[in-house]
Amino acid sequence: TPEGRTAYVPADVTDPAGIMTAPQLRTTLDLTRPVALSLNALMHFVTDDGQDRAHGVVETLKAALPSGSTLAMTHATPDYSPDAMERIIGIYRDAGTELQFRTRAEFLRFFDGWELLDPGVTLSHQWRPDRPEDATHVTDAEAACYAAVARKP
Repeated sequence: TPEGRTAYVPADVTDPAGIMTAPQLRTTLDLTRPVALSLNALMHFVTDDGQDRAHGVVETLKAALPSGSTLAMTHATPDYSPDAMERIIGIYRDAGTELQFRTRAEFLRFFDGWELLDPGVTLSHQWRPDRPEDATHVTDAEAACYAAVARKP
């Protein structure tokens, strides 16, 4: 429609080349024009296993995008409540799902080479709340999730 279009790409984020070459993606997005890449609450499900896999995945996806594109991302962190977050990792592991929460510095690396937009890296409940008082209903430890948006130069 004139308002836009959507496509579903059945893929695994740990195979970014497979995502970028999917016919559904190529017939839906014009990669000569800026696009938005949204990786919200996803990359903490990609564990590194000593190989820095998550950052490699994001770098591959970023490299395929043209100048002016944006990356919006959220990611759980152990920075504010390490014991609680370790318990959450255990719950997921017991259910068969691996997680890796990352520090602020590790999260910030996902945006290397791109220009962070205001307000930069913040906790998710503090990232442009509709009303300032909205950011006070949750503690930093309860949120335990970073958010940021960046633009490719």
